[in-house]
Amino acid sequence: AKARYLQHTAQVKQGKVFNNAGGTDYQAWDFWEPDTDSDEEPILPNTPEFKAMEKDMLERSAKREQDMRTSNAFKMNGNKLFKKRDYKGAIAEYTKALEARKDHKAVYTNRALVYLKMKKYTKAIKDCTTVL
Repeated sequence: AKARYLQHTAQVKQGKVFNNAGGTDYQAWDFWEPDTDSDEEPILPNTPEFKAMEKDMLERSAKREQDMRTSNAFKMNGNKLFKKRDYKGAIAEYTKALEARKDHKAVYTNRALVYLKMKKYTKAIKDCTTVL
């Protein structure tokens, strides 16, 4: 092992082997130039492409907000049914809320609680895992 170590250190000194401890030649980075063929021109604010993207972004944002309002309404109905111990009705409302907005984490946990009350442990675990 010592002979291999001595051979390696000799090769490092001669520049034949890359040495992690010796660092990297960062001066080679100074010669890098970006490939102008692959760089796209930026989209300027006054172009039709920019206005189309902005319109799409605003429409998507408005739809997400509406979906969240719908999801919250179903969630509130589910909460009322849960307080009345109507577990099947609560699950139906929570499921509708999730159909409106699949990333509404509070609804998954609410529905998991209902599943626990109904002793449907596998479904409760599934909802809890989805949130995680």
